[in-house]
Amino acid sequence: MNTAIADTAQALQRPLCVDLDGTLTKVDTLYDSLMLLVRKNPRALLQLPAWLAGGKANLKAHLTSAVTLDVTRLPYNQALLAYLHHQREQGRIIYLATGANRNLAERAEELLRARERIAQLSAGDRLFVSDEVADYLDELHELGMSQRAVQLERDGWILMQSVSPKAAAVWIADKRNGISDPEFRAIYLEYDAAFDWSPDDPRLYALSDRSQRWFADSTAGREPAGRSIQDPAIVKLIAASSGVSSPAWDRLAMIAKERRAGGVAPGQSRQS
Repeated sequence: MNTAIADTAQALQRPLCVDLDGTLTKVDTLYDSLMLLVRKNPRALLQLPAWLAGGKANLKAHLTSAVTLDVTRLPYNQALLAYLHHQREQGRIIYLATGANRNLAERAEELLRARERIAQLSAGDRLFVSDEVADYLDELHELGMSQRAVQLERDGWILMQSVSPKAAAVWIADKRNGISDPEFRAIYLEYDAAFDWSPDDPRLYALSDRSQRWFADSTAGREPAGRSIQDPAIVKLIAASSGVSSPAWDRLAMIAKERRAGGVAPGQSRQS
């Protein structure tokens, strides 16, 4: 046992070198760059002999300058990524060793580091949000909300608690009160699912009506002081920061806006 532990400790002291092409990713980035060049600028192919005459490194440099591979879309080896993440957590130094152009390698390495930072943040919610918010996020997981929805909530709460802690305290109390309502939970789950709907899906109108009815019923008879503090500047900041939407969500927002502007009650059409 002691020998095994010593061997493991010794292995962690040795840097781990990982090749980009064919190992960390399942493609050859040189070939992909060439194909991208063919699609975007076929005439540039006439310059390939001159680029290649200067050596393979010169060819790669010119290709990287001419086209930019989207490193976020490369088919990464997910099993290897998980292993590398675990090794880095154990303190092991990892180098990305590749014959690809340095600029491409640096962008890929930065992407991997960014993914690790996100994973670390996601694993430690209570380090970045209040206990009340962390409990609420746990409830969303248990409810069956998608990881996308929980991540959006989490990011929004981090920002909210940074710019307006008092408003965040009022909002989280309202959210936790709402999540205890079966109708609110059903609406929330349906809204989450609507992300993948077509923007022409007729269910969007029904969902808009259902949401409007719930909000009207939940706020009826309440004093203004008992409602959430909805500072327009804060609301706008939170909405803009997420950067995540879908055609169906955009359409749902437009339906609600149209009905508010037209004074249309839930369940009614403009003609009624």
